[in-house]
Amino acid sequence: MKNAMQCPSCGDSFDWSAKFAEIVTCRSCQAVSRIGDGTPSLAGQSAKLIASGSGLGMGVTGSFKGVAFTTVGRVRYGYAQGFWDEWCLETAESELVWLTEDDGNLSHSKSVPLHKALPPLEQLSLGRSLFLADHDYLIEEIGKAKCLGTEGQLPFSSIPG
Repeated sequence: MKNAMQCPSCGDSFDWSAKFAEIVTCRSCQAVSRIGDGTPSLAGQSAKLIASGSGLGMGVTGSFKGVAFTTVGRVRYGYAQGFWDEWCLETAESELVWLTEDDGNLSHSKSVPLHKALPPLEQLSLGRSLFLADHDYLIEEIGKAKCLGTEGQLPFSSIPG
């Protein structure tokens, strides 16, 4: 369900999805608002993100493996070697999936329920195998990143900085 709201910083109108959106970044002033009791409250400011090289952008529609989607949000993360983008896609069935864009490579993921807790970060190491949600995963990278900016609607609180 989409609802219309006004940015608490500049007053511009925006739509948000009552089903999942916890934060919304204003397309006019880049103010980041938390959506609490159906009312946006100013939570921070996002940098204006430059376009990615893939052609993805807010509101872009497409399909993947026969499933239609619309791009509804983006988080840009930075780390010592550069940055990458995580695109939030909403399917026609209102499911959220993620498309990661890094150095021209795209990968697709979605949330799955875990049957046991993840081990603490200190116990993880490169090359270690983890069995989660009926699949084996190999740890190929461990590092720290920082949120550089956001766009659109996101299902979690990700304030730049």
